[in-house]
Amino acid sequence: MNGANAWWKIWVPGLVLFSVMVVGVTGNVMSGNYTALLLLGGALAAAGILVVASQFRARLLFRAKTPEGVIAHYHNLVRRIPHADAAAAYLSAMAAAAYGDFARAHQELSVVQWSDKPAMYRSQYQYALATLALMEEQDTEKALALARQGRELDLIAPGGDVQVIFHVIETVAGAETAEGIGRLEATAKRKSGLVPALALWALALYYQREGRTEDAKRCTLRLRSSAPNCKSLVQVKS
Repeated sequence: MNGANAWWKIWVPGLVLFSVMVVGVTGNVMSGNYTALLLLGGALAAAGILVVASQFRARLLFRAKTPEGVIAHYHNLVRRIPHADAAAAYLSAMAAAAYGDFARAHQELSVVQWSDKPAMYRSQYQYALATLALMEEQDTEKALALARQGRELDLIAPGGDVQVIFHVIETVAGAETAEGIGRLEATAKRKSGLVPALALWALALYYQREGRTEDAKRCTLRLRSSAPNCKSLVQVKS
């Protein structure tokens, strides 16, 4: 949905620090000092608990009746990354749109000067507008035109990877590709979160068009369980 490309600026320094810690601990263990090993083990356990707790919290937030909790979570989650305002606005707008709160989605997007942002974030702005064109306006042609502009920006961004949301939009609009369906099916296997929910939405519509009734029903039931108040997503007939 997809700010993941920006996370390397957080994870790379973390991995470097972790490597330094491992070297230090190894040296202590070889010299017979096991205290550092115990401390590292405790730190890793605590980090694991925090990750699991964060995922559980996100899962609960998408079951709330309004998007307010999800939006607050996203603003807090990305506050330390570069261009946090753009990342928060994109994620929050997509969450609000999923809940059917289109006014809030437009409000979140309006506070960012998108033309000043790197290509990856400008592409996300196009994807957000495309998603609103689908959900709010039911205008598939407009949605596809905006999504293709987003894809072009993805291709000139560092890494050149097309974000999964592009495949969500093209599939909902009835212009799916085999590659896109494959990526959506892989994404939908994740247990919770905004992007897996959007992937399930797109797949439910695709399976329905293809006459794969049981697959469509399975996706819709998962959506109604994990994001029951996301009106724009759960309205698919099972």
